[in-house]
Amino acid sequence: MSHLIILKVVSVVVRTVARPMMNWISHYKRMEMQSSDPNINRFLRERAYLIGQSINYYHTRLNRLLFNLPKDTCKPLPHNKAIDKGAEFMSECLLYLIVLGLPIFEWFRGSAESKQIEFEKNKMIRRMKNDMDVLIEYNVKLKQELDELNKIIDRKIEIRKKAKLYVNSLYSNANLL
Repeated sequence: MSHLIILKVVSVVVRTVARPMMNWISHYKRMEMQSSDPNINRFLRERAYLIGQSINYYHTRLNRLLFNLPKDTCKPLPHNKAIDKGAEFMSECLLYLIVLGLPIFEWFRGSAESKQIEFEKNKMIRRMKNDMDVLIEYNVKLKQELDELNKIIDRKIEIRKKAKLYVNSLYSNANLL
C-alpha cells in the first residue's frame, strides 16, 4: 500500500514539474512544425492523434469500469484535442524515461564499478593467500631444517659427552697404573 502512495506522489510531482516543460515543448513544436518538412509534420501529427485517441478511449473505459457506469461507446476527441493529448502523453513518457532512466543508469554504472572493485579485492586476496601459502611452506621447510640441526647438535653433544667420558676413563685408568 505504501508503494502505491509513493508512486502516486512521484507521479504527481513529475506531472507538476512536467507541465511547464510540456507547454513549452508543444508551443515550440507547433512553431517548428509550421516551418518543417510536411511529411515529418504529418507523421508526428498522425502518431500524436492516434495516441491521443487511444489514451482517451482507455481512460474513459477505465473510469467507467471503476465507477460502475454503463459501458457505452466512447466518443472520439476532436482532432486538435487528440493531438494535444497525444503530444502531452509522449512528452510525459519522455520525462518519465529521463526521470527513471537516469537513476537506473547510475545504478547499473555503480553496480559495474562495485563489481570491478570486488574483482580487484578478490584478486588481491587470492594473491595474498598464495603469498601466505608460499611463506607457510617456507616456514615448514625452515622448521624441518631447524629440527635436523637440533638433532645434529644433540648427536654432537652426545658424542662429545661420550668422548669426555672415554677420555676421563683413560685418565683414570692411566692414574691407576
